[in-house]
Amino acid sequence: MWAVVAFMTGVNTRWFYGGTVFAALFFLTGSIAMSTDKTADSIFEITGSYFGPGVECPQFQMDSGEMISLVNMPGEIEAGATVTLQGDWPMFSKCMQGRTFRVLSLKSEQE
Repeated sequence: MWAVVAFMTGVNTRWFYGGTVFAALFFLTGSIAMSTDKTADSIFEITGSYFGPGVECPQFQMDSGEMISLVNMPGEIEAGATVTLQGDWPMFSKCMQGRTFRVLSLKSEQE
């Protein structure tokens, strides 16, 4: 109910253009559902060579030649090692070089 009041007061004040209306509509429609569960459709497998540390995140060269950043790396990997990674492509990251891949599991080709 207080969201309705915020909406109505937002219409008649200087906050109307400052986002009060959007915040009120958010509360009126309910929260946005965000799931952290990983399904088979959202898990990807990539293969390539571990390149070593980057500016913020470790670097990985995929078999396609694209250099990407890695987050959530389990354990230490020797530079130049060929590995297969399973994970997903997060929408946001602190990494500054290329796309970012969040590692959920790692399989070394030498195993």
